[in-house]
Amino acid sequence: MKQLIAAMFLALLLAAPASAGWKGPTMYHGTPDLALTAEVVAAGGGATHFDSKKLVGVMAGSNAPAALAYLTNKYGAANVDGFFRTFTYAVNDSLRYATEKGIKLPAATVPGGAVLTRQLYVAGTLPNGTYDPGYMLEHLVSHPIHMWVMWDINRQPDLGKKTDETFHIILTDAMQKLTGH
Repeated sequence: MKQLIAAMFLALLLAAPASAGWKGPTMYHGTPDLALTAEVVAAGGGATHFDSKKLVGVMAGSNAPAALAYLTNKYGAANVDGFFRTFTYAVNDSLRYATEKGIKLPAATVPGGAVLTRQLYVAGTLPNGTYDPGYMLEHLVSHPIHMWVMWDINRQPDLGKKTDETFHIILTDAMQKLTGH
């Protein structure tokens, strides 16, 4: 199993996009923040009905229409659609892996959108002060699950590597805009 994980990580590292805005996988080996993960899942509609559009709506609050318009104008409707499909898939796939591993999320209430956004931004802030969505995801679900989910996304015919790359770029931009960074 360790060899499989190492091979998957190496493949992801070698295939990491070189475009500006996403520098590839960043490793976080600490304990996942399952309380924050549970808040994200709850804000998106829960484990059985998770929808990233709902999550982003909670995070952006009354600014959601303007935030969606900004992203659509900057990245195009197809890329924003791919962003939401990738985000929803990533959470659902992470939950599948967590269930398989016997990891249970604690009960959660949804904090205010600005509070949740700030918590996620802090979770994704590298020691050098830069925000990285991969680092955030690893704080939420662990390094191995993040790698497995990226592997799965890249193999999906309706998602794939380019959509995954765009997801990271858009998530970085959205988080920076929502937090004022």
